[in-house]
Amino acid sequence: MTLSDAPAAYVELLNLPEGVEEPWRAWYDTTYLQQRASLPGVLSIRRGVGRVGSIGDMVLYDLVNAGVPFSPAWQSLDRRIERSEAESPEMLAQREYALPYLMRQITTSVDGTYVPPRVDILHMSFFVVEPRFQDELNDWYALEHVTPMLQVPGYLNMRRYQGVEDTRMFMGLLDVESLEVAEGPAAAAAMSSPWSDRVRTKLVNYRERRLFKIERLEMGRA
Repeated sequence: MTLSDAPAAYVELLNLPEGVEEPWRAWYDTTYLQQRASLPGVLSIRRGVGRVGSIGDMVLYDLVNAGVPFSPAWQSLDRRIERSEAESPEMLAQREYALPYLMRQITTSVDGTYVPPRVDILHMSFFVVEPRFQDELNDWYALEHVTPMLQVPGYLNMRRYQGVEDTRMFMGLLDVESLEVAEGPAAAAAMSSPWSDRVRTKLVNYRERRLFKIERLEMGRA
């Protein structure tokens, strides 16, 4: 696996059982989020709760590159946490339910270094696309999709990622001022066109639009 110098995102997605969510969120903030924020290469961490889509909880790490989770500092911290929290119910839930994804940034609307804005909603779009259709997916984003979305008042930026291990996976990240904006008629209109319908119905194996309310933002301190 070759890891480029492009910015990267490490994402954890969880669907926790009822009654486990709140204890896990408080535990994660102090056990993982605060400590990983001090690691080299971690730019920011956001934890959110699902408002639209099939996922209940999300953690997003913005990284300088895709090598950060393999660094000695990250690996050492994880081993220490796993030893000290081995029998805690929150760690057991983390092991059972967390689905991790490492993604490499392929395009961005942001000029210069990305700094997460103070917004309520993170709009995440997930696609699984076979290699023969990926050029058209990328053309659709570049030629049709990005500009209308960023013309919607309250949509601030768009960044796109491709999976490091599974290159069929694509993820779009958009910072949105509020759930009302993301669910509003302007956003719906920006996502509608004949080409958009073709991409969503003919080219992809899987797709989902997920909206998360951001509950915690921690900037990297390294």
